Amino acid sequence: TRLLNPKWINAILEHGYDGAREVMKRIEYLLGHAVLTKAVSEWMWTEVAKTYVSNTEIREKIRRSNPWALHRVIEILYEAYRRGYWKPSEELLEEIEKIRLEIERSLE
Repeated sequence: TRLLNPKWINAILEHGYDGAREVMKRIEYLLGHAVLTKAVSEWMWTEVAKTYVSNTEIREKIRRSNPWALHRVIEILYEAYRRGYWKPSEELLEEIEKIRLEIERSLE
């Protein structure tokens, strides 16, 4: 519940680099939980993608403070997709890919 709570998101991102890293770590934990328990519902991955990648305001806060954390969040979403824990819409997957490429260009 914390991961998708707007109050928590805004508060944690006030911490800049470390806040973005904390978001990334929690999404990594979500993947670990999915691997170990198979108990993470597919809708959760969609909400994570919409909240942290599709939402321009949140995405830009993370990108400005820690672009590597944003890149890792996208990698985790792809990992959930590859492992079959998540079946995003084609549109959402295309949007994530476009953003991934933008982030990778900025990291180079």
